[in-house]
Amino acid sequence: MNSYIIKSDGTITPYSPADGRAFTLKEMQQAVGGYIQQVGRFQNKSIWADEEGLLKELPLNEKASRLCFRPIVGDVLVCLDNLVK
Repeated sequence: MNSYIIKSDGTITPYSPADGRAFTLKEMQQAVGGYIQQVGRFQNKSIWADEEGLLKELPLNEKASRLCFRPIVGDVLVCLDNLVK
């Protein structure tokens, strides 16, 4: 699984770019539910979250928080670096 969404409830869902090559900004925003910001990296993957997650009082995402070594809220998109336009 190259790209996936980690939801706040702990579920993991595969997520792929519509064109099969790279995510558009709109696709990334849909995945996290708002404006995006990169919140972490591991291996050759980037972790993206809603930059307004704290303002929206989104729930803690425990799995994403463990990956980033800091508290992360809301759903996150994890994708290979080369899938981001």
